[in-house]
Amino acid sequence: MAEDFERGEERQSGPRAGKGFPPWLIAVIVVGALSALFISQNRRRVKVDFVLFDRFARTWVVILIAMGLGALLAELVRATVKRRRKPRP
Repeated sequence: MAEDFERGEERQSGPRAGKGFPPWLIAVIVVGALSALFISQNRRRVKVDFVLFDRFARTWVVILIAMGLGALLAELVRATVKRRRKPRP
């Protein structure tokens, strides 16, 4: 290996040997591109009626808020179920 290094050759070893971009970077690029496409296709304003108010907002903002609230609700349900399954001493 020392001779290879002296000749300007370097061996790669480990999990990234011989690979291009890491998978997480590819996933970030794909999700970013899809997000930009989603936003560009959903720029129209829509009327949103909620309990005590109504207002106009962009479609992508409404969908993003709904997804965030859904994720929060799912996390609350998961935490509640996990707490109930915990054995009591």
